[in-house]
Amino acid sequence: MNKQEVIEKIKKEKSPFNSWEGLNRNNALDDALDIVEKLDEPEKPVVPQFVADWYEENKDDFEYNLYRLCIDFRKQKLRTDLQYWFGSDVNKPIETLVKMKLYGYEVEKEKLYTVEIPNPNSKGNNKIYLCKDDTTGKVYLCKGNFNPSRNRNLRLTESEIKQDFAWAWQFAKEVEE
Repeated sequence: MNKQEVIEKIKKEKSPFNSWEGLNRNNALDDALDIVEKLDEPEKPVVPQFVADWYEENKDDFEYNLYRLCIDFRKQKLRTDLQYWFGSDVNKPIETLVKMKLYGYEVEKEKLYTVEIPNPNSKGNNKIYLCKDDTTGKVYLCKGNFNPSRNRNLRLTESEIKQDFAWAWQFAKEVEE
């Protein structure tokens, strides 16, 4: 039972009081409610998507897979992003992964960017952008008269841009939501 469920249960126990006994009972329930509301609830860690992906793939045999993660980290056999995240003391990686197992987690929202490639030879409104295919997720160059604020295919994460078009990162502009 979590904190909110306890609060709801206590609230349901309260009744209209017609006597001193009912009044005392409600006062006791109010005191209990105050105590429960002051309890600290463990916070769910907020992690990048690639950490959540690792956790989901490995949660069934968590202890062993965490052990393997430590070994693979030491041997530098992890994906670059996971290797960097796991190696950063600021992230408290083992503590964070254990908290994910105990309390759940939330995935941090990645910043989105649009990338318009400058084209000095362009005539008219045809511009060159990086676009993402809806079905395959592949990023490619596209040409047209697009409105970046309306076209979701132009919104890319940093990792999507840098995967095949690292040179274009210099033209990335953050999408304001």
